[in-house]
Amino acid sequence: MDCMLVKEESESDYKTLDFQGITDFVYEKGYEYALWVEKRTLVNPPADGSSIVYKLIDVISKAKVEYEYTIKVDGPNPFILSLEGGEYEIPFTCKAKKFAEGSLVEDGYISLKGLRYNMGTNYGGLTRIVKDGEKVGFYKFVIEGIPRFNMKAAPVWYCGIYTPDADLLFGPEPEPIYKQLFEQPQTEGEDYYMNSVIFMSTGTFAE
Repeated sequence: MDCMLVKEESESDYKTLDFQGITDFVYEKGYEYALWVEKRTLVNPPADGSSIVYKLIDVISKAKVEYEYTIKVDGPNPFILSLEGGEYEIPFTCKAKKFAEGSLVEDGYISLKGLRYNMGTNYGGLTRIVKDGEKVGFYKFVIEGIPRFNMKAAPVWYCGIYTPDADLLFGPEPEPIYKQLFEQPQTEGEDYYMNSVIFMSTGTFAE
């Protein structure tokens, strides 16, 4: 969902708001704002709308914001599984430096929320990314290789993490923040032969 992330002074968490959600305010992507708004609660809200409406009073500040992300993985790249496959967990962290008008204003662990991902395999390995504990910015790849196999096509298995504006559907692949490769050595023999099938998943992290 393409939207604004907003929070009021009394709130600690951001929530989503439509680009038209603040009357008289025109949002420009790539900028962070501090706004003075009028907030009203409707007695009879529309059936398909919110009971809360906002109207812009003044723009207190507007700053060009950019992020420099770092993904650090506790393991090799590519990560090699055993011939028998099995399940593995690979811890990693996400950090970011936040710049406002070119000056560093924040530097620390950050959630994957809003970043994009692209996972793919042509032989059926399972790939998931889950939180590693309750700390912000701590995650792990959970991967599961299939039993012994042998295929004519070259095995491919990866997970890429990209910036929020990365276009993963059209054109050449954008530069990833980090791309983790997984490999499981093939075995020999017709008993293990399998056809290559492409599995791919693209989306945006929700948390």
